[in-house]
Amino acid sequence: MAKTKNNRGLTLIEVVISVAIVGVVMGALIAVMSQSSVFSKRIDMAYTASCLAQSGIDQLRRFDFDQLLSAGAEDDFRVDVDGDGLDDFSRTMEVTANYDNNSHLAKVKVTVKKVGITLGGTVTRVGRGAPVFGEEKIVMETLISDVA
Repeated sequence: MAKTKNNRGLTLIEVVISVAIVGVVMGALIAVMSQSSVFSKRIDMAYTASCLAQSGIDQLRRFDFDQLLSAGAEDDFRVDVDGDGLDDFSRTMEVTANYDNNSHLAKVKVTVKKVGITLGGTVTRVGRGAPVFGEEKIVMETLISDVA
């Protein structure tokens, strides 16, 4: 009668294949988490820029229509959102009177841009050269009327 061997252990090939499969799965998970973090940061920046643009429009709506032109122009207003002492965004507001040849309408255009980091006098882009959001700016336009 022949004896049968009881091979309950794993062969070296099975162990190597298992480690490779686990490595591929872990690599894919790390890549997904990394992309998720980058995407989340871009959305957060776009949301913050949109809020800054909307707050600029809201500020202009508080003025009387006659004062809107003199009070509305804003050139390169810098905003430090995170409180680190460095400017994060730049907001510019333009007011155009007599929109569409109507003396009761004014067009308001607010542009918010992400400010680059200055290193040694040169401005660098944030995030390895890729745009932070779209063309790195948010533009909002609205019409304000003096008719109640």
